[in-house]
Amino acid sequence: MIAATTHWPTANATIRTTILTTLTTTAPWLVRHLVEALLALDPTDDERAQARTAILTTLTTTPEMVRDLVAALPALDPTDDERAQARTAILTTLTTTTRPWLVRRLVEAFTALDPTDDERAQARTAILTTLTTTTRPWLVRRLVEAFTALDPTDDERAQARTAILTTLTTTTRPWLVRRLVEAFTALDPTDDERAQARTAILTTLTTTTAPWLVRRLVEAFTALDPTDDERAQARTAILTTLTTTTRPWLVRRLVEALTALDPTDDERAQARTTILTTLTTTNPEMVRHLLEDLRLLTAASELLTLLPLES
Repeated sequence: MIAATTHWPTANATIRTTILTTLTTTAPWLVRHLVEALLALDPTDDERAQARTAILTTLTTTPEMVRDLVAALPALDPTDDERAQARTAILTTLTTTTRPWLVRRLVEAFTALDPTDDERAQARTAILTTLTTTTRPWLVRRLVEAFTALDPTDDERAQARTAILTTLTTTTRPWLVRRLVEAFTALDPTDDERAQARTAILTTLTTTTAPWLVRRLVEAFTALDPTDDERAQARTAILTTLTTTTRPWLVRRLVEALTALDPTDDERAQARTTILTTLTTTNPEMVRHLLEDLRLLTAASELLTLLPLES
């Protein structure tokens, strides 16, 4: 037994050498597993340094795996200089990437490395640039999540809000509005900025050619604390769509959007009239759904008096 165990140090050293060689050539998603295996074999300080060098080299070539690579570093006791090298590699990627969906991952890895105030500022500048130039506005919410994790200044928050407001007022994709508003409200908008955002949504509500998105628009709109007058304008837009739509399957979505805006008794009556008219002309499969929509707008005691019953 003693003779056998004397071979283990040599065997371990051979395995560690194999792992270190593999670290420099392997697929990046395997790095953390290899590091765990290396650490289980009691590596020397020099071997830990070699592993860190391999990770730092990989960091500059595979930005999509940065978060996993950085997660493997701490266990190898990186020096302050190596942490700085890793942060520099991530900052370089942040400022040059053409894949904005990677930004949040990059920032998560970056903040785990204790960046300096100056480095945080550089990262925020990179994200602000992406926010104002991206042709993928559906990624704005992710960009803002990464941005707020970096402790932006009041001025930087204002710049980000301006970028989002510009997108809100120019987008031709109403399905994006809710995502944009979620990102916008996370940045502490002023009352005036909220009003601008509500105006943009009201414009979309009255002009959209995609009425099936009205409910989403209203969810975004109500998150911005609309005034009573603005709520009335939104309800008018929805009622107009309700009375003109030729798609009975849309009625439920429109009614849910309308009721979320505290309609008056008169507006509820207008909506019920529209549904009752549709009931007399729609195909039988839609009747049950329309009756459910009618219930949303009517007290139970009134419902039977509204329905055209045969004698």
